[in-house]
Amino acid sequence: MEYQNEALGIIRSAEQSLADLAQKALVQRDYPKTTFLMGLAEELRDIAAGLESPPEEVAPTPITEGIKITDALSLLVQGSNKVKLSRKSPKKGEFPKFLRDEGNLYKIGWSKADRATYEHKAPKHVLLALIDKLKVVAAKKRRFTMEHILPLIGKDDQAELPSYQVYLCIAWLRKLNLITQYGRKGYSISHPAKLEFSAEKAWQKLPSIETAQV
Repeated sequence: MEYQNEALGIIRSAEQSLADLAQKALVQRDYPKTTFLMGLAEELRDIAAGLESPPEEVAPTPITEGIKITDALSLLVQGSNKVKLSRKSPKKGEFPKFLRDEGNLYKIGWSKADRATYEHKAPKHVLLALIDKLKVVAAKKRRFTMEHILPLIGKDDQAELPSYQVYLCIAWLRKLNLITQYGRKGYSISHPAKLEFSAEKAWQKLPSIETAQV
């Protein structure tokens, strides 16, 4: 337990440092660096949450600076994210929630600091590009890291896709147990050949962002 607490402190410190760097990049309006740094900070946050609670009870607890950066970034880059105030604290495991519209995947998270929900989204074509890349990587490596995935290149215009959108899609696939994470050691996929079918099936069952209660 002593080593676990020490490791947790190191991870939280690294998460805070990445959030601070992201804030500096945002002030300089360097959006690619901001999204990359926030993606790393979010991954560390999830690892820390996994150390604090069993996987099924994990409820993300974003640091205050991270939430402010993410909300500002969402407004600058996406222009459509919303923050909804809430009177009650959510139940354990209630967030994150994943929803969709016709062409986008939405992640609804909870900010303890602001006592409000926040919203991120990624186009479905990012999810499809990620699945294609995951199948290729998983065929070569039993366990892989995000360094094997990023940068992710889009199919149509061959442009680099925003890393924060890739991390959002990864979070959804983890929620579905289609991807298993092993802390800093990386990820694995049990059935790479079935990944696309399973993800599409789950996509069709996602509640609509227009009608869901968040």
